Amino acid sequence: MWATTAGWGHNSEEAVGTNALLVETNDTVNDRHSWFGRFEIAQKTPHDLGVPETQQTFVVSKFQGGYARYFSEGVRFKVGIGAAASAGIVPEALRSAYGGRVNPGFAVFLTFRPTITSFVGFSPGETATMVMVQTAYDPTKLTCPAGFDPAAAPSATYEGQRYYFCSTEDRDKFLTDPAMSLSMMPARR
Repeated sequence: MWATTAGWGHNSEEAVGTNALLVETNDTVNDRHSWFGRFEIAQKTPHDLGVPETQQTFVVSKFQGGYARYFSEGVRFKVGIGAAASAGIVPEALRSAYGGRVNPGFAVFLTFRPTITSFVGFSPGETATMVMVQTAYDPTKLTCPAGFDPAAAPSATYEGQRYYFCSTEDRDKFLTDPAMSLSMMPARR
């Protein structure tokens, strides 16, 4: 799963307006490996930075990247350990106050994230599996691989409603937990 966020903000204090932008991304390669990165750029007043007051605003930025490795999950949480490296960049005018234009950083951290059982209400000891297959009320509405014949679509009846599938494997997966699959299905119009 890959997720990216971009955000912009504007502050207006005592007739001084400043802007900030951030972009961050996270790529969870599988259940155990997660890579992340972040870029920030912001205008800051001397007061924000703890330097002698001037009328000037300064543009500062930061790049950060890292990795987290998760271990086997407990009942409610997965535990992981990770590391991140960063570089803060300040303008030439702030070099002496910050000891250089590029200020490196490094972090090692412990992380916790909820397991799927935390969200779907499984009891301790139960196995959490999500069954999600494409299904439709009308076989012509399925988006199946080339060569699929809607007239020969496998089907199953659940609670009086007939559902159609791209393959018998999808139908059999659906039948292991129809309620979960149907919770992912778009509302019928």
